[in-house]
Amino acid sequence: MNVQELLWKYAEGRCCPKERVEVEQLTSQNAGLQQDLAIIRKVQATLTTMELEQPSMRFVQQVMEHLPKRHFAAEPLIKPFWKKTFWIALAASMVAVFFSTATGNAVADPVGQYAGAVLAAVNVALEAVPPMVLQYFVLVILTFVILAVLDKTLSLRKHMNFF
Repeated sequence: MNVQELLWKYAEGRCCPKERVEVEQLTSQNAGLQQDLAIIRKVQATLTTMELEQPSMRFVQQVMEHLPKRHFAAEPLIKPFWKKTFWIALAASMVAVFFSTATGNAVADPVGQYAGAVLAAVNVALEAVPPMVLQYFVLVILTFVILAVLDKTLSLRKHMNFF
């Protein structure tokens, strides 16, 4: 505890006997501390004689009315680059699903043959990936979709005044 705190505690009468002796020794040796103690006692005497003011019933409301209005700049949760990346990946996935479910009835279908080769390569690659990794990938995609929806919802509310 510093000396000023000890002086305040002494002036308030909250010191233990050991602290009281210490303060009395310090003030007897130092005239500056005697002046500080005298000032502290004057301040305490002034504070005890003052009447407490009762704030008005509308005090908080009046203060809040005079505060400047705060406008929050809504910033997108997801950067535009990642939104574009997501939509491109989604479109590519939809195309892959379409080609994977398409039947091979056409006789001369170079696009279908190419898609079949791509799907065969994708199947080989997916068989090499553990199922847990695929589950995490799906979880990341779903999280991204949820964040995109949340971002859209919050951007529609950016003009609302919250305070």
